[in-house]
Amino acid sequence: MRELEGQLAALSKAIRRPTPARLRELAAAFDPNWLAVVSDPEIEGCGKGGWTLRFDFICDKSWADMKPTGDDKVRRCEACSKSVHFCDNIADARDHSHQGHCIAVDLGITRRDGDLTPRTMFLGRPSREMLRRTYREDVDPVSQARLDARKRAGQRRTRRR
Repeated sequence: MRELEGQLAALSKAIRRPTPARLRELAAAFDPNWLAVVSDPEIEGCGKGGWTLRFDFICDKSWADMKPTGDDKVRRCEACSKSVHFCDNIADARDHSHQGHCIAVDLGITRRDGDLTPRTMFLGRPSREMLRRTYREDVDPVSQARLDARKRAGQRRTRRR
């Protein structure tokens, strides 16, 4: 039965249309907090995380299926009783994914194959190219702009104190 549920979830995900480029462009221009309330991205990262061995589970739910909480960027899944985190940039999505959290990634983020894969461990001295491609530095332009804006806002708050 569990195997059949997994196959149905995989089929549901395959049928779901990819986000059109124009919608991604428009979403990138909107306030991520507003998008967390009104958008409906798919849920990712269920059953993944950390160093423990887990089976990949493809969730057939979307952000709109989740129960709102007191935080606009966190919702609760009634099916698995887990919190689902809305991520407005790929770096935060990676952080949550690596912690084993379920996530919903903002539609404005340009996605790439393997963009949520776990961090690479290096033995020896890695090349400059390998370091450049690792984890937090390898982000799309929308994620980078949002991270920079968050950093500037934090600096302004620090100066005011």
